[in-house]
Amino acid sequence: MQKLFATLLFIGATFLSSAAFAQNASLEFQWKIDGFDRPESVIPSADKSEIYVSNINGPSNKQDGNGYISRISLDGKVIEKKWITGLDGPRGFALDNSKLYISDVTGLVTVDINTGQIVNRVPVAGAGFLNDVSVVNGRVFFPIRMVTRFIHIPKKMG
Repeated sequence: MQKLFATLLFIGATFLSSAAFAQNASLEFQWKIDGFDRPESVIPSADKSEIYVSNINGPSNKQDGNGYISRISLDGKVIEKKWITGLDGPRGFALDNSKLYISDVTGLVTVDINTGQIVNRVPVAGAGFLNDVSVVNGRVFFPIRMVTRFIHIPKKMG
């Protein structure tokens, strides 16, 4: 019982100190970039030297090929506005080695980040609306309609 009380006391103290810290924290904008087309998500490059930005560029559920990924510098300058093009409505994305996996309306798109070229498109039956993606130990995970399913993309597929 004493161990349980000590554990709860520690958790409570940690929570309260975290809450106190959060109340004192603030955000300060470093820079702002205009001119994107419905930006949705951002992630840093593998070497943390730049930032990738997904741009839906149109209705979020339309398969129109207008979506794209931008590259920006850490000091807020656009390196390449339309680095990866031909996407429908790119939302979340994840890096794994030299591959960028993008959730794109009803499928998963794989890009070789060394060339910026799309190397694979995997339609996801019944997806309806893919929103995010993560990679853990070479397995690509993404949510589908309130149920998390996963797909494993073999290395030969890209």
